[in-house]
Amino acid sequence: MATHDYTVRLDPSASAALEAEAKRRGLDNVVVRGAAGKAEAARLAAASDACLTIFKDVPILATNSPNKLFDTFAAGRPAIVNTDGWQRELVERHGAGLAARPGDPTDLAAQVERLADDRELARRLGAGARRLAKEQFDRRILAERLRGVLEAVVA
Repeated sequence: MATHDYTVRLDPSASAALEAEAKRRGLDNVVVRGAAGKAEAARLAAASDACLTIFKDVPILATNSPNKLFDTFAAGRPAIVNTDGWQRELVERHGAGLAARPGDPTDLAAQVERLADDRELARRLGAGARRLAKEQFDRRILAERLRGVLEAVVA
């Protein structure tokens, strides 16, 4: 298996513990960083090989709409999601990423390794993500949809 670099963004309360664990394991390819703003999140997505949109295995979290997933699509990077529901369905239907089983860190690691080891798959999924962003989530398209809804309500 190849060696890969991983950057992790966590809130400050979790950062120290993760840094200590990475050091204990001798993992010099793990970088722990503090919270980032929207612009920096978009830059990180664009600089990444793939992006994770992962949540604790709590059913209500499968209904959320995380900005980082849309940043991933806009950057043309494959997404790895771990919630059942619309996120999983979206990445699978549009060939925009992979899904890991909820609550299964071994499967999550396997999906990360799959993309790291298969650069052509990562490229294809990234292209699918970018296509999805352009065809369904472009601001102009979304604004037109909103306008249609508002006009229908007023009528």
